[in-house]
Amino acid sequence: MFLKYAHDENETWQSVNVQKRGRQTAIANVKFPIKYEGPRAISKKKHDDINQLLQYVPPVHHAFYQSVVLNDTTTDADILDFEVCEDE
Repeated sequence: MFLKYAHDENETWQSVNVQKRGRQTAIANVKFPIKYEGPRAISKKKHDDINQLLQYVPPVHHAFYQSVVLNDTTTDADILDFEVCEDE
C-alpha cells in the first residue's frame, strides 16, 4: 500500500507493508463443519414480530421473510440457551 503523510504535491509516496506477519493460511484450504442441516426455526413471538414489520420491508423481500420456519415449541429463552457456548 502506498500513502502520503501530507497532501502536499511535492510529498513522495511511501510504501507500507500491511500484510500480517507469521504463517499465512489460505482461506480456500479451510474446511468449516456444517453447523445446521437446514433452516433454523424461530419462536412464534419472533415470527409474529417479523409479520408485523413486513409492511416496512420492500415487497421484493417478502418471500424470504414469509418462508422463515416457525417452531411453535421453541421459545426465545430456548434459543439463547442453545447458542451459549463456553470454552473450558
